[in-house]
Amino acid sequence: MQRSLGALRALALLAAVAAAPSVSAQVVISQVYGGGGNSGAVYTHDFVELFNAGSAPADLAGLTLRYASNNGNFPNSGTNYFELPADTIPPGGYYLVQMAVGANTGMPGLPTPDAIGAATMGGTNGKIVLATMGDLACGSTTGTPVPCSPGQLDLIIDLVGFGSATMFEGSAPTAVLSNATGAMRKENGCQDTDDNGADFDVVTPVARNSSSPAAQCGSPKVVISQVYGGGGNSGAVYTHDFVELFNAGSAPADLAGLTLRYASNNGNFPNAGTNYFELPADTIPPGGYYLVQMAAGSNLGLPGLPTPDATGAATMGGTNGKIVLATTGDLACGSTTGTPVPCSPGQLDLIVDLVGFGSATMYEGSAPTAVLSNATGAMRKEDGCQDTDDNGADFDVVTPVARNSAAPAHVCGGGGGTDLVLSIASASVVEGDSGTTHLDFIVTLSGPAPEGGVAFVATTTDGKATSPDDFTALSFALFAIDEGETTTTVSVQVNGDTTVEPDETFTVSIDAPVAGVVLGTATATGTIINDDAEILAINAIQGSGLRSPLAPVTGNGIGTMVSTTGNIVTAISSNGFFMQTPDGADDGNPATSEGIFVFTGSAPNVQIGDVVNVNGSVQEYYEWTQLTGVTVTVTASGATLPTPVVLDETRPSADLLALSCPETESNFECFENMLVHVPAGAVVQGNQRFGSDPFGEAFVTASGERTRREKGLLPNVTPPVPGLPVWDGNPEVFELDADGAGAVPTGTALFGGDLFEATGVIAYQFGNYALRPTSLTIVPADLPRAVPASAGDAELRIGSFNTLNLCQGSCNATKVARVAAYIGDVLGLPDVVGLQELHGTGAATALAARLNDQYGTDYVAYTGSTPHSDGIRNGFLVKAGRVDVTRVRNLNAGATIDVCEGTPPCVMHDRPPYLLEANFTGGEGERFAVMNNHTRSLIGIGDDGATGTRVRAKRFAQGKDIAQLVQRFQEGEELEPASPVGNPDTAGVPLVLVGDYNAFEVTDGYADVVGLITGHYDDDENEYQLSGPNIVDPPLQNLVLDVPLDDRYSYTYTEDLGDTLAETPRNVGSVQVLDHGMVNEAALTWCGGLHYGRGNADAPVELRNTGTGAVGSSDHDGLVVRLFTDRLFIHDFEDSLRCRR
Repeated sequence: MQRSLGALRALALLAAVAAAPSVSAQVVISQVYGGGGNSGAVYTHDFVELFNAGSAPADLAGLTLRYASNNGNFPNSGTNYFELPADTIPPGGYYLVQMAVGANTGMPGLPTPDAIGAATMGGTNGKIVLATMGDLACGSTTGTPVPCSPGQLDLIIDLVGFGSATMFEGSAPTAVLSNATGAMRKENGCQDTDDNGADFDVVTPVARNSSSPAAQCGSPKVVISQVYGGGGNSGAVYTHDFVELFNAGSAPADLAGLTLRYASNNGNFPNAGTNYFELPADTIPPGGYYLVQMAAGSNLGLPGLPTPDATGAATMGGTNGKIVLATTGDLACGSTTGTPVPCSPGQLDLIVDLVGFGSATMYEGSAPTAVLSNATGAMRKEDGCQDTDDNGADFDVVTPVARNSAAPAHVCGGGGGTDLVLSIASASVVEGDSGTTHLDFIVTLSGPAPEGGVAFVATTTDGKATSPDDFTALSFALFAIDEGETTTTVSVQVNGDTTVEPDETFTVSIDAPVAGVVLGTATATGTIINDDAEILAINAIQGSGLRSPLAPVTGNGIGTMVSTTGNIVTAISSNGFFMQTPDGADDGNPATSEGIFVFTGSAPNVQIGDVVNVNGSVQEYYEWTQLTGVTVTVTASGATLPTPVVLDETRPSADLLALSCPETESNFECFENMLVHVPAGAVVQGNQRFGSDPFGEAFVTASGERTRREKGLLPNVTPPVPGLPVWDGNPEVFELDADGAGAVPTGTALFGGDLFEATGVIAYQFGNYALRPTSLTIVPADLPRAVPASAGDAELRIGSFNTLNLCQGSCNATKVARVAAYIGDVLGLPDVVGLQELHGTGAATALAARLNDQYGTDYVAYTGSTPHSDGIRNGFLVKAGRVDVTRVRNLNAGATIDVCEGTPPCVMHDRPPYLLEANFTGGEGERFAVMNNHTRSLIGIGDDGATGTRVRAKRFAQGKDIAQLVQRFQEGEELEPASPVGNPDTAGVPLVLVGDYNAFEVTDGYADVVGLITGHYDDDENEYQLSGPNIVDPPLQNLVLDVPLDDRYSYTYTEDLGDTLAETPRNVGSVQVLDHGMVNEAALTWCGGLHYGRGNADAPVELRNTGTGAVGSSDHDGLVVRLFTDRLFIHDFEDSLRCRR
């Protein structure tokens, strides 16, 4: 029977208990037992058990328990009257009050009571009341009845009548009790319909005290309530992407142990990196929202988000993608491209909520949400409450409205009753130089206040801001929300001063003693924004560390206000400008940068060469030092720019032990925002692609040389065994944002192998250092670049090409034409082409038809089988007029492995080795064979959990199995003894291995797959051990090793190296070999070398989507192995460099 208190009555009560926390209206009587110590009793003592069914701690100060007979008055004193001590019951907690003992003390005693009264309670009939102090001498129905007055009824918090009691809640008392039974409130104490007969069971009593496990009423239910990925793009609503969470349940939700993970529409969810975010151990109250800010776009002049509750770094797609709320664990699944990675049942169990939007291939229910845009987000219906486990039905695509923990709560279903939720929002105010200013906190109620209003108290707590110097404290100050209203203001006086200091904070907490009101966000932060500035040089603002000493120690918060004068504008962007100390005015300290970025939010009104004075606040915006909230004064124009720092083959350093900025263990922090010059740079990898920037940053060096993936583990991986090689990650690589400062038009394409000269500034964006040039001269690479032409009819040419999911879904004619153009114009129409990543059985046939029609060839298509559900397979194109095919077959398609996902054994080869045996009729009928392999990708190889183990084991097993096939071929044995073909007679037959091995020409530190296959495996350099001699003997020659080093690559890849070198995380593009050509001794006698056809690995990623010809038709460069059947022992001549062993 939880009755509302009017505002005036609440104020009176608060005045009486202002020195203590408030009384919660959620305390109920959860168990009553009056047969203690009687014959057949369960316990020696009677007892009353209390329970906190609310979501906030409940203070018992000022409460009483009073027992009366079934028809008697409640007492105001005496043994049946007990004042509870000032204890607190946590949400879901129990509290045991021991009462009188019976005559039979031989039965079990109660658990340790939390309090001890003396009431002698009836074993069968009676009534017990939980009430505030005051006159409650009423309830008698005999003699002269004494009904309780309205004022007396207002004292009652809870009432339980049992047996023949004549006063009770609802329609009836509980059933009659006995010495062996008590009245126990249903649902562990949570059921409270204000009807004793319905709310209680009569059962064997089980007394629970404060040490008993808590039983939270209701349950939390965290869902993703809003998703927005267009932040900072053209036409965006906010600067940042965001994910909004919501507690649709009826109990507080703890976020500890939960993660948010973003993946593209058809990609895998990550287990680490920028798109993986572990939520802090915060709590969302029922009906509360929680805002997680993600990555910013390039347009920072837009409105910012409300103050986020947590900050991640995921760069989310503006139109399509998927986001998952999951517990921690291996969730590297969800991909539907390349080698699909469906989520296992165990991985699905990690998922708390999933939202797929646009063209996402993984989602809840029958469909993802509709496609989003820069101006729209996906918002869960009914303010976050609708959850039918169907994204398409549960979400509207609308203009996003980000809600944080300060937003008004929206309790689903009214919060399990009529409870209103009271919350307070954080606030800030500019300090001022003198006098006082009001800092106003908005307090909201989830619905209109009932009759009499809702009263509450507010108390301040010092933080960096302290009372009375910075503000006037509140101590249980009384406030009220008027009847019918939903908001009011708690105002705190802030004292102005002229002291230069960081922004300072304090907190305000609210509490409410009002029945029917629960707390949502009970604590808010007040920020006093400093408006006093000290004049400092840029180097003093920057400091010698990774973060400015004038910014907060962590996060993106605003730091000290400063003034800096007489600096020169060096570069301009769309939302700010860079400025630097003039020559001769620097501090001479190489550890401190002399440049800084000034964030204006829109195009600044300055020109390069202007001399400016700037007043603003210091901010580390995702570790990028800048000034924000600025006023800018131009004092002169046409100044000589500072002398740029020269970047070349020595700086940035290529040596991890001698970095260019050693004080910060980085190569660029001491040059952040400064002017630099690159006389002779090289593009390592063409433009990356982002949703808002299809021609994004390229990876470059200042040395004029391209960097490559070298031997060993990634530098951020702990070696699984000591002594394994570790790659240094190419610390000299950085990003070039070609159009970041207007040097070239937006959308300028950069290709791997381009050379350049540039002058510009070093920015820090999206966790990486990037050169934004103000001038840029590009010497373009020669692309496409074809392999050498055939030397004549006797040359047998074996090609290999990964077609990048040819005919996935359907055979797109444009895609087929582009792949055909690459094979025809760049690879020169080899006699045999090993193909990888063919979807279905018709892809190779469609490609052959296009080639034959366009080039007049006579290719015949062969397609292998696959045991994998993705349908990806290997194939061959063979010129019928020059090659007479004897046999084409998959090998070891039934091989299995026990270390796998799912129930072992599992398939070893998702794309089994594909062997072509033939005679070269273009020559003199020479017999030869080609094995086409496409082994397991590197995705997940570095994971610490089960995924990493599975990936590494599978790659090692595949390499060993292929090596055994090669050795059987060389020895003339049956390749598949269980499925013999008869008279193999392959000893001495030239054998060429081609394909995409997803492995380098050097070890990755786990398992050297190519080394296994060629017979050059070294246990000392690998985690996985052969523990014996190499399988292949005589070994094969990997022709890749004879390709000049600067041309030795078939693929470029961006590697996430984790948080290192002051980048968060450091992403590095490098060239690498994944596609190989290997020959046995018999083929080596014909060897004319291996050549890569150029046009794909060097192309910007965007050209895979929008290109029209051979360039960018795949992400791999193909290769051609040249075999001169009429020139035996060519490897002994001058050309032998391409074939020597």
